[in-house]
Amino acid sequence: EASIHRVLSAMCDAVLHLGPNGIIRYPAPKLEALLLKSRTRASLQHTLFTDLLDGNEKERFSNFLSLQANDLPQHEPPDQEQIGCLFHSYLTDATNTKVPVQIFYGSYLDISEQVCHVLGIREDGG
Repeated sequence: EASIHRVLSAMCDAVLHLGPNGIIRYPAPKLEALLLKSRTRASLQHTLFTDLLDGNEKERFSNFLSLQANDLPQHEPPDQEQIGCLFHSYLTDATNTKVPVQIFYGSYLDISEQVCHVLGIREDGG
């Protein structure tokens, strides 16, 4: 988990961790700033990530996440990490403007052997 986070932090505007249910596990102040949201103590923690996606992208991202979770080999040890997928999408900012982003995806099994997700978000300027 830590190595995925380090790699994504070096190349992305924001990095966030999702639990198996798609809820943001830790505060994500950089994502909050990218989306022009008012700073809060929780910084989007406990937010369902798909709630930040543009309406047309929610189902597409949920399908992508399901496919990625199902592709994680079940025979690997819990500390096994996978990284490498890219997903182009749109987030919605505080003014309801669509923000084009590249979402880099990694996954790992947590201590309870549940598939968790690490997302690197980079604004797609071109």
